[in-house]
Amino acid sequence: WTESGATRNSAVARLPDQRETVIVVAGLAGDAYARRIAPAYVTVVRGYYAKGHDALKDAKARVKAGDWAGAAALWQPLVGSSDAKERGRAQFNLALQAEVAGDLDTAVELARGAAVDLDNGKARDYLAALEQRRNDARRLQEQLGE
Repeated sequence: WTESGATRNSAVARLPDQRETVIVVAGLAGDAYARRIAPAYVTVVRGYYAKGHDALKDAKARVKAGDWAGAAALWQPLVGSSDAKERGRAQFNLALQAEVAGDLDTAVELARGAAVDLDNGKARDYLAALEQRRNDARRLQEQLGE
């Protein structure tokens, strides 16, 4: 703070109280810190593969209805496919289902397989997003002491 006055004492008298200043600034700093570290809920939109094999097409209706387990049951057999594109799409979609279920470790492993099989930016970007999300979740658990 800066103030001026006819004398030093009059300038000091115009300054805010030191104790009150510390209380106000500490409160502002605490609020800013809490906003930075507090969990924030964010809606994330993810795309999935619904074209190609009939199982991918059939699972689309189940995903729209929120039946992720039913969709996963249709995708699962495609993971053993000899067609890398088909296999990668199934792994990508299963990674998405695992993420929705909260199993980030499984989601990362499936997304890694999809990134290898599909060798495209969409799969690599999704893998990077999942790895970042998993790292954030681990850091949060450490900060919470769990």
